[in-house]
Amino acid sequence: MRKLLTAFTGVAMMALFATPLAAQEAEEEKPEPDRKFDLVATEDVPDAEGEVWVFDNEMGEDRVVVKVKNLPDPADFGETTTDYTVWIVADRDKLDEARLVGTLDADETGHAKFETTTPLDNFGVLVMGSEEAPETVTGVAVLTGMPANVGPPAVEQAAGEAGQAPAAGADVEEAEERRVGEREAIEAEDQEQAPQ
Repeated sequence: MRKLLTAFTGVAMMALFATPLAAQEAEEEKPEPDRKFDLVATEDVPDAEGEVWVFDNEMGEDRVVVKVKNLPDPADFGETTTDYTVWIVADRDKLDEARLVGTLDADETGHAKFETTTPLDNFGVLVMGSEEAPETVTGVAVLTGMPANVGPPAVEQAAGEAGQAPAAGADVEEAEERRVGEREAIEAEDQEQAPQ
């Protein structure tokens, strides 16, 4: 019995000390977006905040995560405003070519997260208070953002300057593992920021 108790105590002590270490290692492995940029609130909603995370995918469309907080009820802008719509625009001068990618469903605290993909390497994001499913950018501008660092990723730029083709993208398994890691990192951050 004494050997069993000693063994159990040893296992419990290892678990006690291993848990913080495992959590620390998981935190260090948390994937960061390849690039991110802020969404700036308009004067209609000065307390709103937002951020766009972009995860590059060499094998297809980049994954875009839009995170916002402090959004008021869309009806605060008028009875015809029913949704927060998310638009991707290629350039500041091409607003008429913006593409509706979906709607934000904010919780009671005004927080929301939205994920989509885009084939564009450089783009901006608009969050509008709109009528349901508009075909063009209409309504009240709430958050706007265009990344400051437009241009090819550093690896591709360096390869191009050296006269070489960019390295081939990761294989399918690596891309899928990366997507799973990215999703877990975003969910972990959301849990950390959730009101207790």
